Amino acid sequence: MSVSPSILNPQLSTRRQSGMDAIVKTKHQMLQFDYNKNPITLKCRLYIIKAVLYRGWDQSGKADPFIKIALNNTTIIDDTEGKLRNTLEPVFGKSFEFDVQLPIQNLICIQLWDWDMTSSNDLMAETKIDIENRWFSCHRATCGLPKRYDSVGYNVWRDTKKPTQILEELCRTADIDSPVYAPDFQSLKIADDVFECDPECIEFIKHAKTAGDTIHRKAHHESPDDYTKENTALMALNKWGKTINPKLALVTEHIECRSLFNPEFPNIEQGKLEMWLDFFPMSRPPSSGITDITPPKPTSYQLRLTVWNTSDVELNDENFLTGEKSSDIYVKAWIVGENVDAEQTDIHYRSLSGEGNFNWRFIFDFQFLDIEEKIVFEAKDSVFQVGNTVKKIPPRIIIRVYDADFFSADDFLGECILNLTSFKYGAKSSKRCKADILLDPKHKGTNLFTSKRISGWWPMIAPLKPGEIRDTNLLGGKLEAEFLLVTAEEAEKSPVGKAREAPQPLEEPNRPKTSFLWFTSPWKVFRYVLWRNYKWTLLLTVVIFITLICLLIGLWTLPVSGSNREAVAVKVQLNSKIENCVYFCAQHTTAYQTPENAQLRAQQISDIVNVLQPLGHPFVLMGDLNLHYNFEDSVVINNGFIDAWAQTHFSRIYPFNDENQGYTFDVVKNNLIPYYIPGEYRQMRLDRILFSCGFPAFAIKPCAPWANEPIKSGNYLFPSDHFGLFIDIVTDIINDSKAFIPMGESDPSAEDILFMNAQNNKNQRAYRLGLIRTIEAYVSHMAWLGAFALGLK
Repeated sequence: MSVSPSILNPQLSTRRQSGMDAIVKTKHQMLQFDYNKNPITLKCRLYIIKAVLYRGWDQSGKADPFIKIALNNTTIIDDTEGKLRNTLEPVFGKSFEFDVQLPIQNLICIQLWDWDMTSSNDLMAETKIDIENRWFSCHRATCGLPKRYDSVGYNVWRDTKKPTQILEELCRTADIDSPVYAPDFQSLKIADDVFECDPECIEFIKHAKTAGDTIHRKAHHESPDDYTKENTALMALNKWGKTINPKLALVTEHIECRSLFNPEFPNIEQGKLEMWLDFFPMSRPPSSGITDITPPKPTSYQLRLTVWNTSDVELNDENFLTGEKSSDIYVKAWIVGENVDAEQTDIHYRSLSGEGNFNWRFIFDFQFLDIEEKIVFEAKDSVFQVGNTVKKIPPRIIIRVYDADFFSADDFLGECILNLTSFKYGAKSSKRCKADILLDPKHKGTNLFTSKRISGWWPMIAPLKPGEIRDTNLLGGKLEAEFLLVTAEEAEKSPVGKAREAPQPLEEPNRPKTSFLWFTSPWKVFRYVLWRNYKWTLLLTVVIFITLICLLIGLWTLPVSGSNREAVAVKVQLNSKIENCVYFCAQHTTAYQTPENAQLRAQQISDIVNVLQPLGHPFVLMGDLNLHYNFEDSVVINNGFIDAWAQTHFSRIYPFNDENQGYTFDVVKNNLIPYYIPGEYRQMRLDRILFSCGFPAFAIKPCAPWANEPIKSGNYLFPSDHFGLFIDIVTDIINDSKAFIPMGESDPSAEDILFMNAQNNKNQRAYRLGLIRTIEAYVSHMAWLGAFALGLK
């Protein structure tokens, strides 16, 4: 930025050098001109570039500035809609055009206001320009002189008069002979001073070999000679103050940097404003349009980073069992911020050599401002901030490698920071990858916005640890990656997926078998960690364990001589008469198949009968009576019971007879039993429902098993190792149909079957599985448990 010296307040001198009397005469004529009667109308073009404010006006410490323009005290432009949010360095890029009438409107006031959502807007600062002073200045402060004349293009000539016209009038006003141009117009002479054309203009004309190079000038009826002549005259105008008259130097094209003040604090500067002002008389309005100074908009880009592999990553973990070192490696990267757009790969578990395999794609979308080489994004500085703040950061990508931990923070192992505009070339192989790639400023690089694609190996610089003295060992690992930079339009035409997803999916990495997560892969833990390091110790442990199991089984199979189980009875009243009551009693007798326990069970059932009979009411005894032997049916006959299952299934009188044995402990149907009691093979009617004689009830359906299906179809899991029994009874019958079976009167045919069982008392051996069969059963059972734990079952 160039700032012109203060030349806007000329002092008219009463004495001039020889040859300047005409200028004095002209000034006196201007002063004598009464323009109150003849006002002058000017076309003003105000260009406001940017501002810097020294303090905030909101609670966030920022401001929401917008522009107001006033002539004297009248606001003519209110650009509230063009407000910028949350900034003290607003870049406006605004151009305004308006008319000014002298002497009525002689002061332009440029104001910066702070927009507020819930209250009135605040005047932050302002600056004032005396337009009348500039209009009558002898330094021609209406439109600054550029260094080069162009009739078209971004640097088009803005003044209403061409340089040759201005120079001719200036010579006439100063009473100097008109300039004399050389035949080729590359130089001119004023009095004794010679002015040469700008060499760059001469080179432009010289190398314009085709009509296409100057076609834009021909369209404006400008020949190469005219172009050269105008630039030669412009050179004389720029050097007028140095060569012809130092006191009458002309104002050159420049950006004004004006101080801003607040009327409430007139002596304290509030900031700076960069702008410039052009104005022209309405008698000679400008031929070209207003210059567009809108700030350039950022371009949308997409960076596609593919992480292939890592190598030589620091092994940060140590196995407490084997002492083996490893790392659970993953890579993380971001452009804007770690908490904004960070992405990370999956985890390569248990890397034993520092090698990691990923085949993982990161995708980063961002806005890049080419002219400033900055990434532009919007973000809030706090959750209470209204609107976003526009921020600019250097175009760089940060890549880090970590060791994942489950019970503590992940360990940071290495970092690679790459600037996209000066991207360091990576090594072609892992062996050639050194820390100098990032640390040596002389290492070759490229602009990724130009190269678009680059691949290779880059070093990951290890973080400095407390008390560490660095030497040449700076690497925390090496990264093999590929970078591809495309515009948003190119990304839309050729989309890709994140990670390994479609479109254009990546293959799964070929990781070694030793890479696994320990608590989700117990079999691999056993195979690659425990078995590899403790094979003989494990074998000895298994032998000792099986021996102990056999000893425990021997103790467990010893018969139990007694039981402390108690019966539970409840009295139920069938109707309003107290004499119509019955008792329901539940009992779990002594278990195990031994003659001694059979006698004990018979005694327990007899004791219950001796307690309930004297009460004078019918009763039911039910539960797990553990009647293992067939001859234990004698308990039913000797105590006068009616067996509900035998009455409804063994009877030849009633239509329910199906001769179903009614096993409630059935190893054939209940798949749970072999897993619960290894080696079991028996089928027994352990559970019974026994009615006393004279019980006032009738069965409307045969006694049926209950809970005799697996919890889930096709599964081995049942509700219990025993099946339950269920019978539906009523106290009154509607008719004499045989569908109603009395439960208080024993059926002779069913009673005969029970009597035959009671007489069959030859087999009174205690149940023993045998040592060999027990060992065989429990070994197979342990194998099943192991397969189940490893997920094979």
